[in-house]
Amino acid sequence: ITGQLQTIQNRACRLIFGLDRKQPIDDKMKLLHWLKIEQRIEFKLCLLIYKALNGLAPPYICELITFNNISSRRTSSLHVPLVTKSHPRAFQTHAPTLWNQLPLDIKNSKNVENVQKVTKNSSF
Repeated sequence: ITGQLQTIQNRACRLIFGLDRKQPIDDKMKLLHWLKIEQRIEFKLCLLIYKALNGLAPPYICELITFNNISSRRTSSLHVPLVTKSHPRAFQTHAPTLWNQLPLDIKNSKNVENVQKVTKNSSF
């Protein structure tokens, strides 16, 4: 389904700028401040993890997040459960994996707006 959504997003971008099907749209997507669908999903997952770790997410989301060990609170390393074949992109697996790949300055940020800005601009 993400492929279909990406196609729709690409068509919308081409419509806005009046581009032909074969013209590249990457620069135009940046002008619109649009992330590709997969990148947006990853961005939103990282943001949700940040909110969960800082008590800004609903309790049922916060309960899904666990640290690797007691000392991990300093490094913000999250536990990634074993991947099951039926759910390799489940929130409990995919979100901590993405979070663990972020630089420490993003993980240790003091506010949501900064996480949004830095994550969107640097990671994707």
